[in-house]
Amino acid sequence: MTILLTGASGFVGTAVAHRFLHGVPYRDHGSSRDRDLGLRALVRDVRKAEARGIPPSCHVELDLTTASDADLRHALDGIEAIVHVAGLVRGNRADLDRVNADCTRRLAAAFEDVHPGGRFVLVSSLAAAGPSPDGVGTGRQPELAAPVSDYGRSKLAGEIALREVASSWISLRPGIVYGPWDTDVYVLFRMAERGVVPIVGRRSRYSLIYVDDVAEAVVRALDADESATGRAYPIAHPDALAQDDMLRRMARAVGRDVRLLGLPRFLAYASAAAGEVASRLRGRPALFGFDKYREMKQGSWVCDPEPARARLGFEASVGHDDGFARTVQWYRERGLLRRR
Repeated sequence: MTILLTGASGFVGTAVAHRFLHGVPYRDHGSSRDRDLGLRALVRDVRKAEARGIPPSCHVELDLTTASDADLRHALDGIEAIVHVAGLVRGNRADLDRVNADCTRRLAAAFEDVHPGGRFVLVSSLAAAGPSPDGVGTGRQPELAAPVSDYGRSKLAGEIALREVASSWISLRPGIVYGPWDTDVYVLFRMAERGVVPIVGRRSRYSLIYVDDVAEAVVRALDADESATGRAYPIAHPDALAQDDMLRRMARAVGRDVRLLGLPRFLAYASAAAGEVASRLRGRPALFGFDKYREMKQGSWVCDPEPARARLGFEASVGHDDGFARTVQWYRERGLLRRR
């Protein structure tokens, strides 16, 4: 089976690419015979892809945001399945919709034309479903989702587009993803290393997942029976963590005792406002702006991974402490955290 992977040089895409490149067997639906997975990686930055261990022989140079319909169909020639990881995490509403919704729709429509009934796996986000203020895991399908941020709404729009144009699709909604190549959760490890972490909503609970487990979920989605298609699956480790527990575990992973500095919500809002001002001055999206503040103030983000276990046969295998330790080791090997 030949698979087109988008976002191959990004954080999650790199893990998925390496999962494919290291001999993942694929079982044809209705067959007992395994086939090898062939990877074609859609990349914009060839040097970045090579630096992340994705060989040039796999590269398909194409920018989804500017590609014509003819370009898309040409790139899809010989492709039997798509794993769509490429997306925009930060930006204004128009850019988020253009990348996360419109590009998904165009790619899915082109694939349905070229290979009707081919499997399309979208790596979406728990943000598409919305928060769980009561701390209970959510598994809302697209028609019942309640995102609170522009990012979440754009990811939901991508899922709805997929439902409208694709015939064999699965959407995966990971919780907080961490691991090698991540730059967002990395900020928390850096603060933990320094011994003080500001915190808002100490008892908020979060579902997390190590990036290699996301890659495994992608493989399971590709291999799933047709009866499992046409729906969104939350994926995460089954044990959600309270925010203070999560931060203390991260601190243990870096070998530090940490002080959790409780902050009132208005200071978090002020920080988001400052981020927006800096974003406009620098001309690039803020790491923490109003959109991320809208997600943070909701409290808990917990999902129910049981449907993925029951229908896809997927269970996250990397525990939190093990995953944090692996992540810290990776950062240290690259000089991003101090060696101890």
